[in-house]
Amino acid sequence: MSKKIIALATVFFLVFAACKEEKSNGTSGIPFTIAKNYFIKNNVKSIDNPKIENTKKFNEIFGKVFTSAPDGKPTVIDFSKNYVIAVAKPVTNLKTEMVPLTLKKNKKEELVLTYKHITTEKQTFTTRSSFAIIVDKMHQGTIVLKEVN
Repeated sequence: MSKKIIALATVFFLVFAACKEEKSNGTSGIPFTIAKNYFIKNNVKSIDNPKIENTKKFNEIFGKVFTSAPDGKPTVIDFSKNYVIAVAKPVTNLKTEMVPLTLKKNKKEELVLTYKHITTEKQTFTTRSSFAIIVDKMHQGTIVLKEVN
């Protein structure tokens, strides 16, 4: 039981650690906002398509975390104006962090999301790292995920 509590606390910590403020990706990048205070549900084995375009699909994948901190509410996502790009890794016993870096359109008109995935020391419990970003619907294209270390 205590391992589950520790694992859940770690997941929440990783979600909060990965959730920075809005990103502005320079003049050539597409702006996005990190969706704060969400976690991947335990029954989700993988995300088939990283582009999530409606509330129903999003709620099938993500749960909400509420905290007493001033910004402890989940980020509001308006799917009439935005969509979400979600990235998740398999369960691991390694300490991990995932951070979205840039979102840019390439020559093939694909949206390339570059993110950093850092793994460090072994833990006595398992966790699953993930993040979700919110993108304006005016930026369309097939999503390509590019992981960097």
